[in-house]
Amino acid sequence: MSTKLQYIPPSHYNDDECGIWQILIYNDFVAFCNQDWKLIGDDFIEDGFFGIDGHGSNNKLEWSLMYPNLESYKSAWINQSIEFSKNNFLLNPLDVLFETTELSKFELVDDCALVHKSFSGKFEREDGTSIVLDWLSIFLLRKVEGNWKIASFTGYLPK
Repeated sequence: MSTKLQYIPPSHYNDDECGIWQILIYNDFVAFCNQDWKLIGDDFIEDGFFGIDGHGSNNKLEWSLMYPNLESYKSAWINQSIEFSKNNFLLNPLDVLFETTELSKFELVDDCALVHKSFSGKFEREDGTSIVLDWLSIFLLRKVEGNWKIASFTGYLPK
């Protein structure tokens, strides 16, 4: 499938926001669509990393510590990207991700950042079915030696 979009951060982003966009949007999507963890492995802080899955529920009691460490997240991410690649989509999935996802909030304080990544759209499959994108993920990042790195996240939250 051909790609028709330019994958660049919004022009109104400052340098820190562009660096975070590079990690949370560009690197993540290109790596995921290519099933290549090596492209994003250095975007994380391994020590103390964890991920919470909100399961799309407003009930916080249903949220779970799905990824107690980076290795558990890496394994799940690789499996999800492989399963995703088995789909036959009408449009280039990379284009769909870039068109339907935005960083909707940045809160930067010193060398810490809280960033909202909002998904709103769907992947149309050739068989007429679709995968709906309708959730929010919240990322905590830290600046390490001048570069932003993902420290943890809470994903699949209802909007």
